[in-house]
Amino acid sequence: MFSDARQTLSEAVDYMISKSGIEKFLRHDADVLVFNSLASTNEHAREIAPKLDKTTIIAALEQTGAKGTKGRSFYCGNGEGLYFSVALGPVPDLRRANLVTPAAGVAVATMLCDLCGVDARIKWVNDVVIDDKKICGILSESRFKDSVLEYLIVGIGINLNVKSFPEEIADKATSLDRHNPDFDPNEMCAKITDSLLDMIYDDRELKFMSEYKRLSSVLRRYVDFESGGTKLTGIASDINKNGNLVVVVGDRNYIINAGDVSITLIN
Repeated sequence: MFSDARQTLSEAVDYMISKSGIEKFLRHDADVLVFNSLASTNEHAREIAPKLDKTTIIAALEQTGAKGTKGRSFYCGNGEGLYFSVALGPVPDLRRANLVTPAAGVAVATMLCDLCGVDARIKWVNDVVIDDKKICGILSESRFKDSVLEYLIVGIGINLNVKSFPEEIADKATSLDRHNPDFDPNEMCAKITDSLLDMIYDDRELKFMSEYKRLSSVLRRYVDFESGGTKLTGIASDINKNGNLVVVVGDRNYIINAGDVSITLIN
């Protein structure tokens, strides 16, 4: 049985994603690594990043130990999603390291809108949603050594054809095939990577932050959040140049860092 399952997984990899399939659509010069199964594409990227001399895409059909923000588990169905990490080459401006998650959000949402014809939005700071249901999670990781950025990794997981979600997230998540069954994961991966690299390396004025705000599912809506251990409710009024969320509670503005709180939307 195990052999049959592994063969099915291997066939699915050939059908879903491949090195040549991704490279066919890729504009930028980047290495591409594709695996049947990894514990985590981000974990593998961390292992090899210090040795890389250019941007590298690490993709896998299956992730057995993927994590989201704050070490939370991230659901990855076997062969049901597009899971990949981009280990970026040298970043010329450290501001771009801080804004790589918003850039990835724009890259994913724009691709889903343009390529798949769905109304994808960004839930601050690292989720992409359709109708307020999560379709994609983004996890960026970096490491500094002696004040020098040693690596910068962006992990992306998109639900493509999830048969059924775990009960605890069933009403909070969605899958692309429920909105548009016609897609090529190879093209999706390449277009996201190209768009991300365009923003990080070529967008000198960080114009993509305007697009990030335009695509936001959070702005001008009430949100619940915590500050200093106190639960608060306010209106998300802006996303500043550093990617922080500005929430108005009464006559006070709260500047919320992505690592500080989780946001709950209120319809």
